[in-house]
Amino acid sequence: MKTETAKKLTTILLTIALCVTTLSVLDHGYFSYTTPIFIIGCTLMFFMCEFVNAHELIGTFIVIFYLALVGILMLFLMFTGFRESGVVFLEWMLTRADEVTSDVRYTLCLSIGSITFFGFTVYYFTRVRYRMIFLTLVTIMPCILYAKVVAQVDDAYLCIIAFLCMLAGVFHIRDGVNEKYPFPVMPMAVYFTLFILLLCALIPRKEEAKYYDRFEDLFLLNGNRDIVAEADLSALNEFSGDADGYQSTNPRRLFMLIGDEPPYLKRQNFDYYDFETDKWYKDERYTYMTSSQSFGSAQEDEAKCTRLIEALNTVEKVKPGFLKKYGLEAALDPKVSDKVNDDLHSLAIVPIRFNPEYFLGSSRQVGLLVSSTSDKKYNIYYLSDSVNTHGMTEGNLTNISAANAERMLEEAIDILSESSVLYKMNNSEDYELSQIKSDVSVGEMIFSQRCLSYFYDRMLEANNYRNAIDESENTDMVSDEIRNLALEITKDCEYDYQKASALATYFHLGEFTYDLDYRPVDDSPEYFLFNSKTGSCSDFASAYVLMARSVGLNVRYAEGFKYENSTRERVYYVRETDSHAYPEVYIPLVGWCVYEPTISAEEKLGFFEKLGLDIKIDFGLITYVTGLILIVSIAGVFVKLILPFLLDICFAIYILFVPKHERPLKRYRRMIKKAAKKRGKYIFAMTPSEYAADYGQRYPKRKHRVRKIQKLVQDVEHTVYENGKENGVSGRF
Repeated sequence: MKTETAKKLTTILLTIALCVTTLSVLDHGYFSYTTPIFIIGCTLMFFMCEFVNAHELIGTFIVIFYLALVGILMLFLMFTGFRESGVVFLEWMLTRADEVTSDVRYTLCLSIGSITFFGFTVYYFTRVRYRMIFLTLVTIMPCILYAKVVAQVDDAYLCIIAFLCMLAGVFHIRDGVNEKYPFPVMPMAVYFTLFILLLCALIPRKEEAKYYDRFEDLFLLNGNRDIVAEADLSALNEFSGDADGYQSTNPRRLFMLIGDEPPYLKRQNFDYYDFETDKWYKDERYTYMTSSQSFGSAQEDEAKCTRLIEALNTVEKVKPGFLKKYGLEAALDPKVSDKVNDDLHSLAIVPIRFNPEYFLGSSRQVGLLVSSTSDKKYNIYYLSDSVNTHGMTEGNLTNISAANAERMLEEAIDILSESSVLYKMNNSEDYELSQIKSDVSVGEMIFSQRCLSYFYDRMLEANNYRNAIDESENTDMVSDEIRNLALEITKDCEYDYQKASALATYFHLGEFTYDLDYRPVDDSPEYFLFNSKTGSCSDFASAYVLMARSVGLNVRYAEGFKYENSTRERVYYVRETDSHAYPEVYIPLVGWCVYEPTISAEEKLGFFEKLGLDIKIDFGLITYVTGLILIVSIAGVFVKLILPFLLDICFAIYILFVPKHERPLKRYRRMIKKAAKKRGKYIFAMTPSEYAADYGQRYPKRKHRVRKIQKLVQDVEHTVYENGKENGVSGRF
C-alpha cells in the first residue's frame, strides 16, 4: 500500500516538475504564481487519468470532452492575447516573454497545455505501460524548448527530473522482483543512480561542445534566432549592463570572426555614472565609433607608434635637443625602437542571423571596410590595444603628461611645417634652413608631420572628452572613500600609464573574486571595493573607471566582447557568453588602451587548466546531485532508524491506555507485522508457537530476545484461552 502511494506521488511530482521547468523558460522562479496552478492541475489530471484507466468506455468520452474543452480554451486565450498585444503566442514564447511580459493569458495558455500534455504522457508511461525510452523523450521536451530560445536549463530542474524518472524506473523494477528476495533493490537502485549522476558531473568536459555549431543550426534555423537576437543585441543600449544581464547570457553565436586573434571587441562606450541606479549612461556625442568606410596604408602608418618614434627622430634631426626638452631621449636609441611591436591586424566580422545597428571595433582601430555583398560582412583594421605589448613603455617613452604631450606634438608639427616650407623655397642663406641636416628630405618631413598631426588630433579628441566629463561634474560625485583609495594606490606614480597599471594591479593582487551568481545587498562601488570584493566584470570596470577619474586619468567605460576560445585556426565565433565590460584609458603618445581590472579565469586555474586542458568540471551540477544524495541519505536514516524509534515510543504510550488483557495480543500483532516486512508475508501463516520456534532457530545467539518472544507468545495463548477462543491461534491474530 505504501509502495503504491509512493508510485502515485512520483508520477504527480514528475508531472509538476516538467511543467515548472517548461514555464521557467519565461524566467519564472522556483516558486511563482504558476506553481500552485501546476500542483492543483497536475493532481486533478492524475486522478482523472486514474478514473479513465479504471473505466475505459466512459473514460474515452471524458478524454474527448476534456481535450475539446482545453483546445477551445487555449485558442480563446491565444486570440485574446494577440488582440491585446499584437504578438502571436509562438513569438511570445520564443522570445521568453520579452515582448509581452505582463500578459497572463499566454502564461495561462502555456500552463494548461503543459499540464495536459505532461499529465497524459507521464501517467501513461509510468502507470499504464512503462516505457523508459518514451518517458525519457517526454522529459527532454522542456530541454528542447530551452534550446529553441537559446537558453540553458537550470541544473536543479534537471536533477529533480532525473531523480523522479529514476524513482519511476526503480518502482517498475521492484514490481518484477520476488518479495522474498533479500537484496534491498530500492535503496541500492536509488544510490546507484545518484552515484552515476555524480560521476557524470565529476567527469571533466570541454568548455565548448565539438559539434555545438551544427546543433545550433539544427535547432535554430526557423528564424527563432532572429527574434531573440533582434530583441537583445541589434541596437545600442541606453544604460550599461549588470551581473543579472551577464548571467542571463547564453552560448548562441552572434558573430563569426576570420583573421588574427580577436582583441577586445567593443559595442559601445558609456560616459557618465548614475550614482542612484549604479549604472552608466551614454553621451550621444561620443557613442559613435571613429572609423571610416575606407582604409589606406597611409593612415595605417600614421597611427603606428613606430612611425611616431621615427617622426620624433626627424624632429630631433631638424632641431637638435628637442627630445631632451621633453625627456624623450630614449626615442633616439635604436634598441628601444626595435622593441616597439605595433603591427597592423585585420579581422573580418560576419553577424550571424541578425542585423546589428553598429560595427564592432577595437580601441585602437585605424580603419573599417564594409563589404558590398549581402552577408553583412565587414573588415576592421586595428593596432594593439594593450600599452604593454607594443613596447612604448621601454625607455620611458610614455613618461610624459597629457599637457606636455599636447605641447610637444604641437611644437613638433610647427617645426616640421616651417622647415619643410623653407626647404621647398631652397633659400640656403636663411638662418632656419641652416638648422636642417642634409640627410632629412622634404618627403620625410611631410610624412612625419602627417603622423604627428594624426596623434595630435587624437589627443585633442581625447582632451575634449575629458573636458566634457569634467564639466559635467560627474567625477566630483565620487565618494571620498574611493578617491582616497585611488590616491593611496597611485601615490608613487607620476605618469598616466603608471597610474593606470597600478590601479589594475590592485584588483589582481587584492582579495577580489569574480562571481556572476553573487548578488550583493548593496550595488554601490563602495560596497564592492570595501566590503564584498566580489562581483562581475561590470563591478570591476565601474570601480576602476571611478577610481581612475578621481586621480585625473582620461578613462571611459566600454562594453563589448572578450574572446578566449577558438574552434579552428583563424576562425572564431563570438557568443553572447563572451559579453564583457572593461575600461579604456587614454595614454599620451599611444592612444586608447585597455586595462583589465577583472579577475580572469587564468588567475585561478583549476587542476585541468594547469595541465593545459580546455576542460572543466560542472560544480553546479555536483552541488545539486550531492544535495540530492544528502537528502536521500537523511531520509533513509530517518525512515530506518529515527522513525521506528518514534513509532515504538508512540506505541508504548498507546498501549498504556489499552485494557491489560488485550495488551499481549496487540504487542504480538505489531511484532509480526514488523517481521513480515523483513522476511515476507509467509510469516502471517505461522502460529505464535511456530513463529517463536522459528525465531529461536534463526537467531540462536539472541537468547534474551528469544525469551521475550516466548513469554509474549505464552501471554497471547493464555489471553486467547481465557477469552474462550480455541487453542492454536494463527499469526493473523
